Amino acid sequence: MQAKIRRICWFYNYLLKMEPQYFKSIILYNLITITNPLVSLYFSKNIINSIFEAKDLPEVMVYVGQMVFFNLLMMMAGGYLQSRNQYYTLSLSKQHIMEKAKKLMEIEYYHIETDKLQNTMSELQYLETTGIHNFSSFGKNVGIFIGNLTGIVISTYFSIAFLKADFDYRGFSNGTINFMFVILFILLNVLSFNIISKSNKETGQASNETNHIFRYVRSYLNIIYNYRVGKDIRLYNRALADNVGEVYRGKMSEIYTSFWSVYGKGIIKSELLSNLLSVVISLFVGIKAIYGTISVGEIMLYIGTINLISTNANEMVRSLSVIISSDLYREKLYRFMELNSLVKNEDEGLIQKARDGRWEIEFKNVSFKYPDSNQYALKNINLKIKTGEKLALVGTNGSGKTTLIKLLLRLYKPTEGQITLNGSNISNYQYDDYLDIFSVVFQDFRLLSLTLGENVAISSEYHYEEVKKSLQKVGLSEFIEKHDLNTYLYRELNENGMEISGGEAQKIAMARALHKKGQIIILDEPTAALDPISEHEIYSRFNELIGENMAIYISHRLSSCCFCNSICVLHDGVLLQQGSHEELLSDVEGKYHQLWTSQAQYYKVS
Repeated sequence: MQAKIRRICWFYNYLLKMEPQYFKSIILYNLITITNPLVSLYFSKNIINSIFEAKDLPEVMVYVGQMVFFNLLMMMAGGYLQSRNQYYTLSLSKQHIMEKAKKLMEIEYYHIETDKLQNTMSELQYLETTGIHNFSSFGKNVGIFIGNLTGIVISTYFSIAFLKADFDYRGFSNGTINFMFVILFILLNVLSFNIISKSNKETGQASNETNHIFRYVRSYLNIIYNYRVGKDIRLYNRALADNVGEVYRGKMSEIYTSFWSVYGKGIIKSELLSNLLSVVISLFVGIKAIYGTISVGEIMLYIGTINLISTNANEMVRSLSVIISSDLYREKLYRFMELNSLVKNEDEGLIQKARDGRWEIEFKNVSFKYPDSNQYALKNINLKIKTGEKLALVGTNGSGKTTLIKLLLRLYKPTEGQITLNGSNISNYQYDDYLDIFSVVFQDFRLLSLTLGENVAISSEYHYEEVKKSLQKVGLSEFIEKHDLNTYLYRELNENGMEISGGEAQKIAMARALHKKGQIIILDEPTAALDPISEHEIYSRFNELIGENMAIYISHRLSSCCFCNSICVLHDGVLLQQGSHEELLSDVEGKYHQLWTSQAQYYKVS
């Protein structure tokens, strides 16, 4: 229980930090909502009593005017607060999305690819959009709890005079009857609370159990709404979209059937008890009215206020049970937000010194296993490269080429051994400064649905001519003559966005690397969509552009690596060979000669 209370406090502060006005607006709105019917009941009592007492019309109209004025005032205040609450709720939701995104960028990269984190993110999305764990339900129910607690206090104040109204009924004194009514009132509310609490708890468990179904649903939605898969569906099976839709409807039906079977039944039982309690209250007030202990106007007032006590108590415990039972979501969010962030308190001076001199990267007996894997992806790698050198990493798929680059970029940490930069372990450098010296293009690079200029500069503010020169250097001169840098890529954010070819996308990604002006260039098969001749031309031009900077190239096509000072041949995570193109080719028994011979037909460059 202490852990749950601690997480409630943490979540409250988390929301308050993102949007300070959120709780204030939602609490005030609920206070207005709860107080409004009490104001109407109070003035209605005065109006009815005035009529039955045959008072003058002006006196009656004073009460009517007061009721209209206060109702109008509270309606205006409620409307304003509701609109502000909607604004703050939307703002909070957007900021929360950004907080999660920032956390994903801050945590150690190896967490990202683990099944555990992927499941956590899927569960969070599911819990935030469904059932009682809805992200906004916490603030909403905090407001409901405080508002209804206030409503109980005010309603009880109005009801005290009713309980004091003295009368005897068939030998039962006023105190005895009041005591019996209060006990029955409490018992029915406690029973309702237990039903609601059990229902909300089971709903939370059901939400967790159906999370795997939601992952399927999200995958199906990605198929349906991703227009880039449209051509594949048309060419192979146009009925696929319909089939996907059927699966989607079936999965959603399964989710809501499970949800209704526990939550819906609890709601029905709770409503039945509420109606029963209303009958008991009406009978109790009616008996006192018959015996003349209360006026006609007070009948409406007391039935209303006692019902409001019951309703407010019911809503209060309902909101409390939701807050408590939704701890499943807070626990998962708390654990996600508490994941270890990158260490950033390192020696910044080391990088500055290296910037003014020359670079030397060395892998010393480096071995690596991916998380949750017992198999080595790399084994005993020893490798050295200096400024001005061009290194090529070659090998078949799964040989460990990209894994080696991920270790160099500190996306993962070596399982064994160490990687050094100018003699110091790369983990000793300030992380952002360390990454700043690299310009990298991965095979699975991503262009964003932003303008062409923003994609190259990775910034909304950039020097127009600098970006243009970077695009020209990778062979896109004609392309930028047809398309302005302010032209959007793709159509997610702009309906006039342009669709680009795979080759154009790869050249834009390489222009991005050039524009960054990193001093260590890494190309991890970014030209896979180009033909062998175009790839050779791109690599040759890129080799000229980077000048004396250090470069690491990865490519399946060995002709693109002929100009490199050194070529490393990886196979099954082991460094089999290292040397120049001529040296490796002369070893007819070696892996490089085997790869070169099998690809020789593609290397005839005219």
